[in-house]
Amino acid sequence: MALFPEKQEIRVLGNKTYVDNLKVMLAKSMVTKGVKIKINEKTCQDYCINQPPINWWASEKLDGIRAVWDGEKFLSRGSANGSAKVYSYVPKWFEDLIPKGIALDGEIWVGRNKFQEAGKLSSLIPGGKYSESQINEMWKDVKFMIFDIPSYKGLFEERMSYLSKTIKPNDNIRLVKHHKIKSDEDLTRMYDDLTSHGAEGVMLRAPHSPYLTKRTNLLLKMKIIDDSEALVVGYTNGTGKYDKVLGNGMYMLGSLNTELVEHGKRTGILFNIGTGFTDEQRTAYCDVNSPHNIPIGSLVSFSFMEKSTDGIPRHPSFRGLRYDQFIPSKTIPETEINTFIIEQFKEIIKGLKSGNDKNKGFKIGQYNKIVNSLLKIEKPIVDTQVALEELRKCGHKFTNENYAKNKCWKSSILTKIDTIIKSGGQLQEVKMVKKDPRSISINMLSKVPHIGDVKAGKLFDMGITTIEELKLSIQSSTEDILTSQQKVGLKYFEDLSLRIPRKEMKLWEQMVQRITKKLSSKTCDTLVSELAGSFRRKKSTSGDIDVLLTSDNHVEFYTKFVNELMKEKIIVDIFSKGETQIMAVAKLKVKGSDIPVRRPPNSSKCELDQTVASAPRHLPTNPSEKKLTK
Repeated sequence: MALFPEKQEIRVLGNKTYVDNLKVMLAKSMVTKGVKIKINEKTCQDYCINQPPINWWASEKLDGIRAVWDGEKFLSRGSANGSAKVYSYVPKWFEDLIPKGIALDGEIWVGRNKFQEAGKLSSLIPGGKYSESQINEMWKDVKFMIFDIPSYKGLFEERMSYLSKTIKPNDNIRLVKHHKIKSDEDLTRMYDDLTSHGAEGVMLRAPHSPYLTKRTNLLLKMKIIDDSEALVVGYTNGTGKYDKVLGNGMYMLGSLNTELVEHGKRTGILFNIGTGFTDEQRTAYCDVNSPHNIPIGSLVSFSFMEKSTDGIPRHPSFRGLRYDQFIPSKTIPETEINTFIIEQFKEIIKGLKSGNDKNKGFKIGQYNKIVNSLLKIEKPIVDTQVALEELRKCGHKFTNENYAKNKCWKSSILTKIDTIIKSGGQLQEVKMVKKDPRSISINMLSKVPHIGDVKAGKLFDMGITTIEELKLSIQSSTEDILTSQQKVGLKYFEDLSLRIPRKEMKLWEQMVQRITKKLSSKTCDTLVSELAGSFRRKKSTSGDIDVLLTSDNHVEFYTKFVNELMKEKIIVDIFSKGETQIMAVAKLKVKGSDIPVRRPPNSSKCELDQTVASAPRHLPTNPSEKKLTK
């Protein structure tokens, strides 16, 4: 018989070799969630099987690592897309026990509740943490439990018959025993007996079934609790009895911040795993030289009872590192990494503003300082050490740079940056902010000009959660819920939310120059006007219009300029007006122009001579900014 798969897609990465097209038969899960499954018609419908698994073949669900002997080497199934890792090292004496030239599907198994010991074997290489003799000693306790032969094309009973004639069982190579289920009671009795002695559950195989290289209802796994994988994206320090500072300033592990992985793909579902750890793991999780190290970016296995309506595993418990599996890391391009980090911190600030944290003022201030510093940093923050060095240049003080070698940072800022860079994912806090109803409402309401976070929070507490609800409340309330400025902002909210195209900005520039020229003809003063902000920086769009005015008699020029805009009905509403500055809402009438302009949100058509609303703008300037003399 040939190798399985016959034509292997080999990929070498560093000192590891992968086969990228391994497909095996996968089981559908029948999780009992602590309650015994009754095998009846409803169960059959739930799990898409044609009949109760009477006369099905049952075996113990082994708590080990799925492995395939491809005919000459061991492959550890790595992901649902078919990528598998070749075992880094298997003792020759162990391989010699297995027939060459046939493909065998089974489990690398050390014993019940010894998943971790079985898992790490796929990555061990002599000369690393362990010598060749030490690894050989570990393999003496290993059993390759064979339950199928994918290279044989017969039905299940035929495949088992072939295996029984071909494989000679010994201390390390064994055939999984299959028992035919005669009744519901028979299955219940077997299930209870196995689980009471520490087994995970029962595997059920349909009689006369082919070997299918996919997940199928011809193969079922029946167990009390489910298990899955998650990507480690960060750590949470311990509390209570685990609230301890260890040597070198490290903190005892409280929980792992993780992202759920399903079928070899990241889901974006974030949650914490806080149970299932030994004290050694809680102490040495950051120590790269320890066998208990749980690095950020690693894949871990965990068990859980069920999932919430949001898909979050309930009561997750750590089982061990998935040395056998891997997940492609989602990386952020260097050109985007700084912006990505900044946006994550801005979301945290939004969450703090909308929350009730007593120290939120201080925290917001600290995050704002970090954001302002990050905006000044041009060097891509590709790792936490770069972040440390660059932020120090901006005046920030960090004292624990030595902890970088352990991938554990005392600083919450550095920890978050570390998590963002390595996981390429969204911080758990950010995920929560985006789902929190209060944060969502406050972030939306505070977009109305002159409605800040505090005011938005008060509106939320009044039961106002959307812009539409705010408009209705203004109409129906006898009290002044908003100030006059806030009412103006609300009145023009939709239109002020639109960005102004550069072509339209040029029309505003023409209007400003026209009025300046008109006023210049009536005075001997030197009058100068220009559009500033995004327009001056040659951006494609602008959020508002900043007009700067300068003259020998700037106050008089400013007054005449504003009066002219009001006379022409360009200014339609005013937020605030002082002696040298105005913030107003303006509309521009455009006639006889081929340049397209913005449509108001509720317009049914766009005519060139229609009235076009602009964003709020500042008119005009601080007189000290620029002054021309004759």
